[in-house]
Amino acid sequence: MTSVTAFNDMMGQFLTELHKTFPEEKGVKKYIAAFEMMRSTNGKLIVTGFMDSVSPHIEKVNSRDDSFFLENANDMEFLKDVNLKNLWPKASEGTRNAIWQYIQTLFMLGTTITSIPPETLSMIENVAKQCADKMENDGDELDETQLMKSMQGLLGGMLKK
Repeated sequence: MTSVTAFNDMMGQFLTELHKTFPEEKGVKKYIAAFEMMRSTNGKLIVTGFMDSVSPHIEKVNSRDDSFFLENANDMEFLKDVNLKNLWPKASEGTRNAIWQYIQTLFMLGTTITSIPPETLSMIENVAKQCADKMENDGDELDETQLMKSMQGLLGGMLKK
């Protein structure tokens, strides 16, 4: 699974949970349809769009400042049709925590995807896939020695470029 796919899977889960939590909110359903269409044509645009929207407000996201939703939600493509300004005060503490967790996790994934050069990210993904495949095929636990050898090989390959 690529990092962009992982990001989009997480975004899809977030939107599904928003729809379950606020079924009366038509904007969520509208955005899900647009999201699925964009996901099938160019998933990377979802990542860059999210990052462009959220990055200017990262201090608010990190500190879980409610004004992020109350004042800035309409500035963000993925939230502008969701009436979070009115829904946020009515949401339970658990719902708010879950939404914050999704936003923060998506931001961390997005930061990784946008800040690491694509070829380096691809190498990291390949090592992770090899480790996961080996664990699945052998039924073993993670072999830290083998992982370190793989990472040294990865770093050595990066330094040669």
